[in-house]
Order: sequence, then C-alpha cells, then structure tokens
Amino acid sequence: MAVVNMVPLFICMARNNFVGNAVEVGFDTWNLFHRWIGRVVVLESVGHMLAWTVNKIDQAGWKGLDEAIRTSHFYQVGLMAEIALILIAILSASPLRHANYEFFLSMHQLLVVFFVAGVWWHLYIDILPQMVYCDIAIAIWVADRVFRILRIVKNNMRWRKGGLSCSVAEASPLEGGDAVRFSVALSTPFKYRPGTHAYLYVPRIGWWQSHPFSIAWSSAEESTQIIGMTQRPDGWETRNSTPATAALRPVSSSQSQATVKEGHTAPKDPYPVKHREPGVATTSKKTTVHFIISKHNGFTKALYDAAQSAAAAADPEKLENGCVLKVLSLVEGPYGGHHSFDSFGTVVLIAGGVGITHCLGYVRHLLHGYSEGTVATQRVKLVWVIRKSEHINWVSDWLEEILRMPLCCQVLEIDIYTTRCSATASGSGWAGRSGLVKVHVGRPEFETVLEEVVRRRVGAMAVTVCGSGAVSDSVRAATLKFVDRATIDFSEESFTW
Repeated sequence: MAVVNMVPLFICMARNNFVGNAVEVGFDTWNLFHRWIGRVVVLESVGHMLAWTVNKIDQAGWKGLDEAIRTSHFYQVGLMAEIALILIAILSASPLRHANYEFFLSMHQLLVVFFVAGVWWHLYIDILPQMVYCDIAIAIWVADRVFRILRIVKNNMRWRKGGLSCSVAEASPLEGGDAVRFSVALSTPFKYRPGTHAYLYVPRIGWWQSHPFSIAWSSAEESTQIIGMTQRPDGWETRNSTPATAALRPVSSSQSQATVKEGHTAPKDPYPVKHREPGVATTSKKTTVHFIISKHNGFTKALYDAAQSAAAAADPEKLENGCVLKVLSLVEGPYGGHHSFDSFGTVVLIAGGVGITHCLGYVRHLLHGYSEGTVATQRVKLVWVIRKSEHINWVSDWLEEILRMPLCCQVLEIDIYTTRCSATASGSGWAGRSGLVKVHVGRPEFETVLEEVVRRRVGAMAVTVCGSGAVSDSVRAATLKFVDRATIDFSEESFTW
C-alpha cells in the first residue's frame, strides 16, 4: 500500500497538476493532501518494516536479521528508502519547516531522491508487481519537471537576431521597509488571471531556488519594430528600428534634417545607400508582472538586502523609474486563480500586509467587468490591514489607476487600517480620496465590517482573505456568524505553505 500511495503522493506535489486544474482546487489544498498522504505512506512503510523485522527475528533470531541486512541488497536498499522517508517526515514538521524553509526544501528534495531510488531498486531486484506504481510516480515527477521547464522557456526566453534573450527584473526597496517591489519584463505575452501566483527564479540570489509569490499587478505594452531592406554595394541588409509607437509618428521636414554641431562631423555610412525598400511595421506584445515581496528569512531577506545595498550605492539622479537593481529573473507560471467572483453581487476582499497582492487583481477585474457589463458584481469592498501608513505607497500607483477606472465610484469602497501609527500619520493623503478611501487607526473588527456589508449587500456575497493566520482565522470566524443571514461563499488564499 505504501508504494501504491506514492502515486497520489506525487500527484499532489506537482505544480502542473491537471487534476487540480480540472476540479479547480488550489495548490495549497493539494499541498495539504500531499503532507497527509505522506504521513500515511510513512506509517505504512514503517508497519511493513516492523512486520518483516519481527518475522525475521522469529525465524532466524537477531543474528539472522543482522546477516540479512549485511548481505542482501534487497534489504539494504529497502532500509535506505525507509531511513530517507523517516527523515523526510521529521524535517517536514511545521516548526522545523518554517524555521528554515530553504534548508527544509533542499533536504526534502535530496531525501526524496534517495527514497525513490531505494524503493525502485528494492522492487526491481525481485521484479515485484508493485513496481508499476513506482514507475508511474516517477513518470509524474519527470512530467512535472518537463512542464516547468517549458513554462520557463515560454515566458522568459526568446531568440532574437543577436542571440537568446531572457527576462530581466527590476527590484526596488519600498517605503516603510521590509518589502521589495519586483517587476519582471517577460519576453512573451503572459496570460494573467486574478488570484494567480508564479514561481520566481533569481540566479543571483539563489540559483537552485524557486519561490511562489502572488502576482500583484500585470501591465501589457506593445512594441513596434520597423523592418526595412537597404541596398548596399555588397548586397541587401535588413535594418531594424525599435521602440515603439514613437517610430510611427509623422516627422516634420525640419526634424528630418540632420543637425551637425559646429566643430563636429556627422559619421559617414561606410556603404552608401542606393535604394531602400518600404519599411514593414511588426508589433509584439510584452507583459510586465509585478510582485510585492515581504522580507523574511533566506531568499526574501537576501533579495531585500541586495536591493537595499544597490539603493545605498546608487546616484538618485541616475535612477530609472526608481529602480536601483536589475537582475536576471525567470518566471514560472501562472498557477492558481481558480476562484471567480463574477457571479456574486457583493464581493469583500480582505488583506493583511503584503496579502494585498492577492486582492488588487480581483478589484481591477471586477471594476472592468462592471463597466463592460460582463459581471454580476454591484458592490466591491476592499479591506486592507497594514502596520504603517507608509505601506500604502507599496501599491499607491495601482490604487490610483483603480480609482481612475470608469464607474469606480458606483461600486468600490476601500477601508485601510493602520495598526502602528498615530491618527495624524494615518492620513498620508489618502483619507477620503474620491470619497472611496477611508483610513482608520487600529485593528478592524471584522464582525462589524461584515455586518455592515451584509446589511447593504446586493445578491449573493463572496468573502476572500489573504493574510497572516490570525487575520484569516478572525475573518473566517466572523463570516460564520452571518451564514444564516446571507448566501456567503468564503475562500482563503494561503499566506505561507
């Protein structure tokens, strides 16, 4: 049974989980299943080992047990797999896992290799019938890795005339501390959905690591390339002119003439142009995905420290758009985004700290759908709990864009709660903004917040939360008190795994 259960165990750990996509269950739920199935596999394998040990001692005594382990490869590799599995179970305990996630992840992956190799060899020696289940589990693991690589290549790599180009990220430390805005300009179009997350690879910070982060914002832009053919004495040459729509604007005759300053000579073309074919404009769409990454330990701390060091060493006059650190980065995704609130008349989105990244995409999507008449939503309430009023600046430009959306004032309400600042500091220029933004001091009473929404609700109601465990527990408990008064759908986005 332990070998048979390896199949669902490996299905649950796959990022590219087609079963999960079919039933629209998020990775955090599958990860929970993965942990519990893993515990079942540990118990089954330990029971298998103990049963064999007792039987061997009964037949040949302790001496026979010792000889069997020393001389039989069948027993040796089985013991190797068992030891690896027990170590996996110990290191997967929540306190150890959260104390040093990078260490846990590295050891987990290494021990899984020993476990799978030991099980496969153990079954192969005697050609046991359970081997087919081990092969299926290995095939699932390999397929998931292949799909990960394909996603990375598709999102981040593009072959250009000059060679292979990869995505570049811009990292900037945010006001208020302890967070970084991380923006990745992808090489190809990216299908973003609200509520999705992606795995980030930053070789400069940790070449062997990838970590999941919610996609806070997505912006698409078009770049135009003018391709023309120029005849030279030695043949034809392709000439490209890139950037953008400015290349297509009409140019006045005065602008079209070359201007040469006194004392300088314009560079001469080594080949005189004899004839130029009309240019052909080609347009390509690019997507930039934005993340807000809070500093904790390991990878996130190293990224924050690198951005801070670059900011301290940078010349403010030479900064481009506030960016101080540019690094090669790969984006794998998007994953998740299974929850849709389009059919709910009232939607409440509650975020704690950096959990705002989960909510912004939904707000923008619902407001756009309301103005286009494609969603049933009539009321959207965003509640954001932060420690300092400066944290509003993490997403201030995106909030500005949301507040400028058509018919926003008819649908949206934003309540921001700052828990560690004075009433004066809490203003921060946002209080009463457009009559839609209210800034409060102190912690929110979620029961009071939801009671007001339930009283003024339109149609069925959806409540979603993304924040710390304490915030999620409080919102869940408050929501339960109103399930008899309204049709409420509750969803929670895990803050950590």
